[in-house]
Amino acid sequence: FPNNWIELLFCLFVMILQVWLSGLILGTLFHYLGQKDLVSEKHKELLEDLTSFCESKMLPPELRERIIRHVEFQHRKRVENKSAGSLTLPRSLAIKVANVKYKEIMDMCTDRNQFLFGCNPQFISALMLNFKVHYLMLGE
Repeated sequence: FPNNWIELLFCLFVMILQVWLSGLILGTLFHYLGQKDLVSEKHKELLEDLTSFCESKMLPPELRERIIRHVEFQHRKRVENKSAGSLTLPRSLAIKVANVKYKEIMDMCTDRNQFLFGCNPQFISALMLNFKVHYLMLGE
């Protein structure tokens, strides 16, 4: 318990500061948790617009499903590509990542009697850097 007025004022100041800091921390936390993901919100709006478009044009249900699957597939591909992070790597690290990713393919292509047998290792590394992942829809 405070013994004089100065200690009482100091305790009061500390309590007010504690309430203010707690509110600041909780407010910041709820602000971050309450933010919406703009990419997923735009994707949901696109799906709603696409569904209403398909209904207004009276498209058959199997065509609607195929169109929606394609749009969802493109969205998933775009999100995965952004999260890959390989676009920001330095060249030496990108070569190491490509060597790990495509080692099995390049081992098959550089075996004896294959079309890359005897090629320069720098050429093979540069070739692996230019490999791109191609996504196929189900049934293609």
